[in-house]
Amino acid sequence: MNSVNKKKKLLITLGCSLTEGIGCYGDLPENSVIEGKDYEKFRNRFHKYSWPSQLVKLLNYDKLINMGFGGSSTSGQLKVFMQKYEDEYFKDYEVLCLWCLSEPLRLSFYNSGHIENVQLTNEDISFTKGYLEQISDITIDPLLDQLFYVKTMRQICENKNWNFLAFHNDSMFINYINKLDKNDCWLHDSYFENMEKDYLSPICDHPNEKGYKIIALKIYENIKNKNYNLVNNENVNKIEMIYNGDSLNYKYLLNESNPL
Repeated sequence: MNSVNKKKKLLITLGCSLTEGIGCYGDLPENSVIEGKDYEKFRNRFHKYSWPSQLVKLLNYDKLINMGFGGSSTSGQLKVFMQKYEDEYFKDYEVLCLWCLSEPLRLSFYNSGHIENVQLTNEDISFTKGYLEQISDITIDPLLDQLFYVKTMRQICENKNWNFLAFHNDSMFINYINKLDKNDCWLHDSYFENMEKDYLSPICDHPNEKGYKIIALKIYENIKNKNYNLVNNENVNKIEMIYNGDSLNYKYLLNESNPL
């Protein structure tokens, strides 16, 4: 096939704060406190220096859609994806969907038409305490629930004729995943642990700009070694980068005369 007729390449990334790029605060002093509106001031910087923004350049892709969202759960991330791209196939692109899995002890639900994500170790919320009392294994049971959403997304990607890869941000789950799901979509490496202090933000202990660059390089090497066909060898003049990880609010999308 002539290279002129080849489709462009699109990278879609899902995950939580580690995928959104939280931690890229620049040269703020160590004792700085970031809250509320101040946090919003840095979001563009997070997205600019996130590992997806670095990885898309290494893969030499034409476009990135980063759907990482701080504090989100695996189920919440899938819900946002379905809100926005359920009927989208990006037929003009070859698509790679790459999912960085969050802490399994998170869940999501709809509240006033908006997706809420909850950390299940927060026992100040009554139903999270009830959940922890009901499950038998605090490690395996939430992980199995998480893997259900991964398998669902994997099937969605297969139906859309997209490539799909996933990895976990916590190495303690890698051995379990090896036994529970033997599909070859997994990148079985830890990218976020044992990082030197220079590569972490003093504000929140997330990776900083240099840290995310190292992470992107490691992910790229794994993809290149495992799925070399996913690396683009064509010249790309300009990379389009889009952030689209915020949940829609159905309450405000509905016509007032046609309520829930």
